[in-house]
Amino acid sequence: MSHVRWFAALLAASSFAAAQTPSISLQEDFSADPAGRGWHAFGDAALFSWDSTHQNLHVTWDSSQTNSYYYHALGTVLRSDSDFNLSFDLDLTDAAIGGYGAELAVGLLNLTNATSPAFFRGSGADSPNLVEFDYFPDPAGVLWFGPSITAVLVDRVGVGTNNWSTNGYLGLELPMSTVLRVELAYTGVDQTLRTTIWQNGTLLTTVPDAGVWPAFLGFEVDTLAVESYSDDNGWGSLFAHGTVGHIVFTATRSPLGTLTGQFDAAGHWLVQFTSSTNWLYTLERTTDFVHWSPTAAATTGTGDRLVLRDPSSPPVGAFYRVSATRP
Repeated sequence: MSHVRWFAALLAASSFAAAQTPSISLQEDFSADPAGRGWHAFGDAALFSWDSTHQNLHVTWDSSQTNSYYYHALGTVLRSDSDFNLSFDLDLTDAAIGGYGAELAVGLLNLTNATSPAFFRGSGADSPNLVEFDYFPDPAGVLWFGPSITAVLVDRVGVGTNNWSTNGYLGLELPMSTVLRVELAYTGVDQTLRTTIWQNGTLLTTVPDAGVWPAFLGFEVDTLAVESYSDDNGWGSLFAHGTVGHIVFTATRSPLGTLTGQFDAAGHWLVQFTSSTNWLYTLERTTDFVHWSPTAAATTGTGDRLVLRDPSSPPVGAFYRVSATRP
C-alpha cells in the first residue's frame, strides 16, 4: 500500500509548520455536460444552462430569486491555512441594478451554510464561510460610489467588521461582451487573497489584496460555485447575464492546522491540532533524530480538534513530531 506522509516537528512548547500536501485539482472546460461530471444546481436551476456549442455556462444573476448556485463539491474542507488558486473566464452581456445594487459572484462557499434559509448575503452579517470574487455593476452610473470589484473573505461567523476581509476593493466598471480571465490566489501563511483580471492576454487590472483582521476566526469552505444571491434582507438588486467558462481550481492544505504543544498535569507531552478526515495521526518521539518511535497507535482524523498524548513521561532530550499518513 502506498502512503502520503507528512511530518510536523515539535520540541518542548514550540512548533513549526511543515510543507503542505497537494489536495485537489479541478478543471472544467464545459466540453461535455457538466451535470455528468459532478456539477449540481441549487435553488433556481433555470438560472444556469450549459452551452455545448460555445462550451461554457450561461448564467443569469437574478437577485429576485432565491439563493441559487451552480456548484461542484471539493471533496474536502479547505481552511484558512490552505493555499489555493481559482481562475475562470467571465463574459458579461448586460447588467441592471436597483437600489444600492448587488453583486454577481464566483468563488468558494460552505454548502451547509449557503443553503441554509438563514443565509442572507445582502445583509452583510448572515453569510459565513466565503472566499469569492464579487462584481457590483453600475451600468447607468447612478450610485455615488460607482461600480466595484471586491475580493472577499468571510470567516465562520461572518458577523461584525472583523469577521470580513480588509481591503480587496477596486472601483472599476468591467467591459461587457468580452471574455475576461479572472484569477484568484489565496495563501494561507498570510491569509491573503490576491486577484488579477486579464483581457485578451493582457493585464486589465489588479485588485488590492484582501487580508484579514486580527480577530478573523478563519473560514471553512467545501464547494466551488457560481453564485446568484437573493436580495432578501439586502440594500439593492441585480439582474445580469453572462457566461462562465474554463474553470481551473487547485489547492494544497496541511493535514494539520494550528498545531500547539504543552505538558499536561502529569508531566506528559501532548499536542493539539485541527485534523483532517481520511488521515491517520501518530505522535512520535526521538532522542537522536535517527530513530523515531510511536508513542501510541495511530488516531483517525475527525476534521476537528484532535489531541495526541505521550502516555509515558518523556526521557531527557526527547523530541516529538506528528506523523500524518493517508493511504
